[in-house]
Amino acid sequence: MKQSLAILCTAITLGLAVYASYADSLISGIAAAFFLGLAFIFLVQDHLLKREMVLGQDELLQWGDLLAEATPEILERTSGGEHALVVAKSMEAHRNIPREVVLKYIIALGEHVQN
Repeated sequence: MKQSLAILCTAITLGLAVYASYADSLISGIAAAFFLGLAFIFLVQDHLLKREMVLGQDELLQWGDLLAEATPEILERTSGGEHALVVAKSMEAHRNIPREVVLKYIIALGEHVQN
């Protein structure tokens, strides 16, 4: 999502920069700089979020057995179209697995299926 916003901001920046160069408009130049900064912020946030949402070895050791037991239910619910956050909250409430760990696990399962 953040990556899409960064691309959109970059496109707006390019449009404003082209307009500013032809119209000699200071306001368009300032707006272009603003959107370029916004695009950079979105890209950094996207990178940090992706780096943070990787299931670590320590989490796998601590929660691996419970995650293995919950895997059929997680797969059934997510493949049925249920939102990952809803599934994670449910796993936290009923199986005492932290929602962050379940979300990371769902992401890892998705990456495994794609490969």
